[in-house]
Amino acid sequence: AQAVIALDNADLFATLENRNRDLAESLALQTATSEVLTLISANPGDLRVVLDGIAARAGALCGATVGGVLLVRGDVLRFEGVWPQSSERDGLVGREVPIALAGVNLKARDQRAPVFVDDFSALVRERDDPVGMSFEAFATRSFVTIALFRDDTWIGNINLNRTVVDPFDPKVGPILQAFADQAVLAIQNADMFR
Repeated sequence: AQAVIALDNADLFATLENRNRDLAESLALQTATSEVLTLISANPGDLRVVLDGIAARAGALCGATVGGVLLVRGDVLRFEGVWPQSSERDGLVGREVPIALAGVNLKARDQRAPVFVDDFSALVRERDDPVGMSFEAFATRSFVTIALFRDDTWIGNINLNRTVVDPFDPKVGPILQAFADQAVLAIQNADMFR
């Protein structure tokens, strides 16, 4: 009887731990969302600051090492926000990748879902993907990207990277979607402000 009670208690404890973890993750997302909305309202005309902040909050919440926001500018994807800030990474802002060669970002656009790459270096070697500049600049190994859509039009991607092979858990997909929605809101606000 005591063994059965012990097993029931262990199951109950595991269930409570899982529930507490889920609640903590939900609270962290709500806090990050609130911080980004505050950042958007405090910097309506400074899209760079807001996109840097979105990359930072998404990266921290998803356990990334590095992140960036790329926006469609004609026939290129251009880095418009990076995280963490450093003189090396700030130099990436403004760098462009031809859309026709933006491989994994296009896949996220076409699938309208996050795309996870366990080892980006293998992808670059296999396909000679010119987005390999991201691999070099960010020391990208594990990678996830989500496309940004405004009025059903693709306007860019949020990319998160890890500098070691440590694949992202697919459960970060909804978290990335929340940040993608906020990035689109920030872009709309910046356009209206201008």
